[in-house]
Amino acid sequence: MTAKEYLERAKNINGRIRLVHEEITRLRSLSESISSPSFEEKVQYSTNIEAPFVKYIEKIMEKEEELKKEAETLSRVHIETLQAIDTLPMFEERLVLKCKYLYNYSWLKTAQALHMGQSSAIRLHQRALRNFEKSAEDFLKVDNV
Repeated sequence: MTAKEYLERAKNINGRIRLVHEEITRLRSLSESISSPSFEEKVQYSTNIEAPFVKYIEKIMEKEEELKKEAETLSRVHIETLQAIDTLPMFEERLVLKCKYLYNYSWLKTAQALHMGQSSAIRLHQRALRNFEKSAEDFLKVDNV
């Protein structure tokens, strides 16, 4: 795993969490809406006595459990990433990696946090990635999450 792939794990998990949140919101909306009657002729051999919203509530519960697991994974990955970044000896390199990968700052906000221009922040980031590859070899051997 490359240094960048390792550092982007938290961002990827955040994206998955965001999607699960959106799915839960959509399912909640569906569970609270009133179903329209169907005027088609139906042939049923067994009657369905479950309310239509029950399937949505069950799906919401499944998604909430998935969300809980993703949040636990994010917490673990965040701590691991922080420990790996802290192996860098230079404060500025640690800060640029934290801004980009743990705080999800834009280049502009990262540069402002470092009190430098964007191009300088990008160069610092490139140097930090190279040095991170060297200093965090043990961390980079983990499986992708």
